[in-house]
Amino acid sequence: MTNWKALVAARGLDISDDELDRIQPMLDKLESVFEPLTARIPFGTEPVIVFGANLRIKTSVTNRGRP
Repeated sequence: MTNWKALVAARGLDISDDELDRIQPMLDKLESVFEPLTARIPFGTEPVIVFGANLRIKTSVTNRGRP
């Protein structure tokens, strides 16, 4: 299993020990479910989408020729 405290420290995340202790069982469960599934993905498979926890997307609306 993943050492979540070490991961939080290495990534510089702003998560307190109390918060991490609260969510750690859920993270462990998710990891145990997804680990076998990822092992079945053939090597070299391109990801369809990449998720980023800190991703901020700026969007702009254009006029598209309308007054």
